[in-house]
Amino acid sequence: MYRGFIISLATLAAFTITNLYSKSNLEMARTAAFATLVMSQLLFVFECRTEKSGTRWQNPFGNIYLTLSVMISTSMLLAVIYVPLLQPIFHTVPLDVNVLLLVLGLAGLGALI
Repeated sequence: MYRGFIISLATLAAFTITNLYSKSNLEMARTAAFATLVMSQLLFVFECRTEKSGTRWQNPFGNIYLTLSVMISTSMLLAVIYVPLLQPIFHTVPLDVNVLLLVLGLAGLGALI
């Protein structure tokens, strides 16, 4: 429950900050919130591998199938955001570097707390 709460706060923060940063560009704020939610889940899966310790004490490449799955999922997320053919289907817009760094920072926040 705790981790779900952190992910929801990070997603809302991404939406709010991006909406302010982009001067009320709703599409960009939605895309940033979507990307934060997906990346948070993809990072969280590494913490779910064991109940004994956090991600800091594990080899991220210990399960190659999990690592490949996360890499493929991340590639799919980037495709949905940056491939022009997919943007109208998923109602996304390209994120600039500042917003992308915000997304990565907020998505990784749960692993640090």
